[in-house]
Amino acid sequence: MPPRTTAPASKPTQPAPSRRWNGPKAAKPEQPAEVRLPKLFASLVDQINGEHYANALRTTNKILRLEPTNDAVLQTKLFLLLQLDRYLEALALAQEKSDEQVFERTYCLYRLKREDEAREVLEKQGGDDRRWMLLEAQLKYREGDYTAAQELYETLLAETPEGADDHSDLLTNLRATQSHIAFHTSGYLSLLHSPDSTLPPLEALESALAPFPPNYVPPPTSAISTSTSLPAARPRARRSRRAKLNIPANAPPPDPERWLPKKERSGYRPSRGKGRKDRGGREKEKLLTQGSAAPAPAVQAGGQKGGAKKKGRK
Repeated sequence: MPPRTTAPASKPTQPAPSRRWNGPKAAKPEQPAEVRLPKLFASLVDQINGEHYANALRTTNKILRLEPTNDAVLQTKLFLLLQLDRYLEALALAQEKSDEQVFERTYCLYRLKREDEAREVLEKQGGDDRRWMLLEAQLKYREGDYTAAQELYETLLAETPEGADDHSDLLTNLRATQSHIAFHTSGYLSLLHSPDSTLPPLEALESALAPFPPNYVPPPTSAISTSTSLPAARPRARRSRRAKLNIPANAPPPDPERWLPKKERSGYRPSRGKGRKDRGGREKEKLLTQGSAAPAPAVQAGGQKGGAKKKGRK
């Protein structure tokens, strides 16, 4: 007989974890600035190289919370604001350091269409610097001084090699300036005298009066006055709502009895079916009134005729 074996002791059951909400989780301790700054700078470099300027601006703000006096980061933020066309914020940032960011502040004034303020700064700070010359050329082009703008663009284009980044932009601006100058000097005259133009000759326009509209009626001489009051409007004739009847000329005259009922008219005739019934009834009445030789059928008790059998049960 095999020996008895004792069953292993069962493990004590653990209570199920409670699902009650015990409040918000404790926030993770914030890393020190020495650990966060290298990661933020690395992300900033990657975002600028990838031209993700909106994300780079958010990263710059995070860095400025840790180092608010970092001049390089402030200069980077100003560059990003200019790339994103946020000129009001860029102008406010450039005015904080007006001595260092004079060109950026002037450029923001130019882009915000405040040409008078930009002109004042440009006259004080402008010179032979390439940036200031380009800004002055753009300002003169906007003001309509195309000759001065052309001279500045030609000077800048002569100093720029063909493989430079801004060579194509300068060439485009120079061509636009030259086209404006050509139009203002002789371009409009060629359009007026060209054979393809639909305009009449200049002499005909100067000698002939402007044509009047086709429905123009000149007022009488007595009605012309110096007063500016408008003439009273003529009342319009009221139109009838009834439609006109187009009756041909050879139409017969209308029937004089058209207003009488049909049975009272002289040409009324009854329908054929009704006349046949009346003639049949009149013939029967004549036979009964004249009398016939055949005897009338006898009527027995019960109201039945003589030849008929009485119905009933057998």
